[in-house]
Amino acid sequence: SFVVTENTTVRATFKELAPKTYKVTLTKEGEGTVAISGTDNLDTVVTGSKLTVTATPADGWSIASMTANGVDILASS
Repeated sequence: SFVVTENTTVRATFKELAPKTYKVTLTKEGEGTVAISGTDNLDTVVTGSKLTVTATPADGWSIASMTANGVDILASS
């Protein structure tokens, strides 16, 4: 706040912040292929991004579990 004693111009200047980004690490156990889509760079994923994991087990294998930060993501798909 301030006290006006003459003609006064008030200016507010805002600066856009760079979006918050996170690194996503993809690991696998067993035989098969796994990939993540929805971003161009897993090292700088913008907060709020929705990523999709595609996993294909090799012959003789099946998907036992898939988690993100310990949370089962198979149950939510």
